[in-house]
Amino acid sequence: MKVIRPDQRYVTPRLLPTAATQDDFRRARSQPLDTWAPAVRCIAAHHRLACDTVERLPGGDCPVFAAGNEWVMKFAPAHDAGALHREVAVQTTLAGSATPLRAAMLAHGTCEDWHYLVSSRLPGRPLHEVWPTLACSDRLVLAEEFGELLRTLHEIPPPTADVPDLPRWDVFVVRAVHEWPTRWGLERVPAALRADGPRFLEASGLESSAPPSANLRLLHGDLAPENVLVHENAGRWRFSGMIDFGNAMIGDRRFDYTAPTVLLAPGDPTIVRAFLRGAGVADGRIDPALRRALMACTLVHPMADLHDCLALLPDTLACPTWDAVAERFWPDA
Repeated sequence: MKVIRPDQRYVTPRLLPTAATQDDFRRARSQPLDTWAPAVRCIAAHHRLACDTVERLPGGDCPVFAAGNEWVMKFAPAHDAGALHREVAVQTTLAGSATPLRAAMLAHGTCEDWHYLVSSRLPGRPLHEVWPTLACSDRLVLAEEFGELLRTLHEIPPPTADVPDLPRWDVFVVRAVHEWPTRWGLERVPAALRADGPRFLEASGLESSAPPSANLRLLHGDLAPENVLVHENAGRWRFSGMIDFGNAMIGDRRFDYTAPTVLLAPGDPTIVRAFLRGAGVADGRIDPALRRALMACTLVHPMADLHDCLALLPDTLACPTWDAVAERFWPDA
């Protein structure tokens, strides 16, 4: 019989890398698949999910794994799990809607100092991978269908009561406008535009033009082309749905128009109008009020690298005001 000394301590082996601090998280995020796979399989078994194979998916801030075409598992550290909580809140809100907009939530919970979310896996590829290969006519069709997809999301009634994990528009806008002079990445923006930002935001009326409560919508919050999936069907590309609702909020639907119109075809009025027409804007018309709102929403968008956005249309780097920038990104047809 083995004798156990009184000073011996037995610690249950960890399944997951330590993530008590942000430095821990950065180190854990770069760990190879073999480090994560046992935990992924254990969590899948706990929720009775099939797990024949495990692969790591590229990109994203958080570690994400998939089991074939069945499901996707995302991890976030407990000290910084707000985005994952927002995804859970959105999945819960959309659970009763008969729409293929998003993956179905299969499970969520905690494991050691991590939170996780398991969702069904949507078929297809991110739109930004396919877009450069498309003919102009195909781009027009997809742009309008992209707008229709977003319109479907905006037509789903948002939660009637406050959901702590989903920011409200008035709180978000006031804070974003107030903190704009110190927002991340602003030092890379030309000096003239840095100086013009507060003036433009005040003149835009973004803080004072919040839509009535009845017009607030559930927003995706980061509808960049990499967060929309498409698949090929009968020789043409169709939308599979949206992914990554980690920046969702309740707010003004125009906020969700910014990423698609800036990133898909910057300065191309034909593509922009097709998208806006699909989204429900009459004739896709870009009037001065909409142009001003789109520019203001871009300036306060927490995910927008403003310098990189300007670099999409290099002549905007020499613009003296954000009004001039807006005219180039959202020109009249």
